[in-house]
Amino acid sequence: MARPVGHGEDRGAFSWCGAGRPAGVLLLLAAALAGPIGCQQAATYPGWTLQPQYMVTEVEHFRACVHADPEKALPDRMAPETVKVFHEVVNAAYGPSYPGGKAPPVIFRRVWRFFFDTSIYMVHYAGTKSALVLFYNPYSDTAALLRWDETDQGLRVGDAEVLTGDYLRGRQRPPYGPAPGWRAYEGLASAAMAETAYRTAEGFGRTFAALTPPSKEEIEAMNKAEVEGLLGRLADWRSHAPGMAGGQTRKANRVSAGIRLRVNLLALDVLNKAKQRQSLLAAVNTVFGNLAAGRAAQVLSRARETLPATARTIREEDPADWGKQALVSCAVEPGDTAAYVFTTRWDRQNAFVCVTFAPAGAQGTWSPTRIDVVNCREYARLRQKPAAEDAGGAAARREP
Repeated sequence: MARPVGHGEDRGAFSWCGAGRPAGVLLLLAAALAGPIGCQQAATYPGWTLQPQYMVTEVEHFRACVHADPEKALPDRMAPETVKVFHEVVNAAYGPSYPGGKAPPVIFRRVWRFFFDTSIYMVHYAGTKSALVLFYNPYSDTAALLRWDETDQGLRVGDAEVLTGDYLRGRQRPPYGPAPGWRAYEGLASAAMAETAYRTAEGFGRTFAALTPPSKEEIEAMNKAEVEGLLGRLADWRSHAPGMAGGQTRKANRVSAGIRLRVNLLALDVLNKAKQRQSLLAAVNTVFGNLAAGRAAQVLSRARETLPATARTIREEDPADWGKQALVSCAVEPGDTAAYVFTTRWDRQNAFVCVTFAPAGAQGTWSPTRIDVVNCREYARLRQKPAAEDAGGAAARREP
């Protein structure tokens, strides 16, 4: 029976059968949110040599290289001091479990493969030869902010930071909890995750709004000293991010992000290996096995709360595509009253599938009750509308 691919200790994040990344894929989620964020921005300014197509190609190539070998891909594009940030994040979460407080290479590879394989990304230009690229992982609610610089050796990552989604959404002082922000919502888990991703992208644009280049006319009206001062300010992104120059806030973000990534991967391990989750795993495999076999009607006959529009999408999907889904997150409510299993695809990382399960009988079995297929970019577009709260199915917070 077909089943979603999982994240093993060192098997690589996905094992797609002939599914490659289409050239030029870029999620401009934030472009719809905050105006200045987006690849098209750079092409409109004199002297802006970092072209959109170049940036997209490089980011996609970087993600592919990290998937192949994170230990090589990061040092190939970053200075040793920058690479240390990624080791610090992993060691903060996993180090206490190993001698010397240092996680083994297999853990480093697994964490960053998972993160970059399943993250959506956004681009904000910050000068004539620099761009901020935000990788956001909605499942763990963690982010990595990389400043790419155009150099004589090509594009290099001149600076990097790892953050919690909370920070970008406005909580710029610790503490940050181990649970992702979407778990703080009531209602549909799929809507909660989409809303959290939307607010994170919106916060990214808000945090770095001051980095937005002026108009072409404004630049042309400046003298040389003013232009040079402007470019220096644009490239100094940390001065626009409170606490990211050092200190407790930066440390807390790195530590909490590492813990969230570990918690997310641990939940997948429990689903795949723990005896108490065998029945849930069997239900997951049955759902995706039937979808991959072209038995969507059988699945939907049980997942009766699935929205009609979503049901149509599921019926129209090529059955072979369901075999390309990968397990990326799992959450079970206290008392096993409900479970949410998330999957995504290598070549569609801006979209995810959420299957909601409920207990079915006294033998610990589970049955699907609802399937949601969410495109984060489309959600952002709908969220802009006056009736977005209804259209997007936004959930209410448990906490203020």
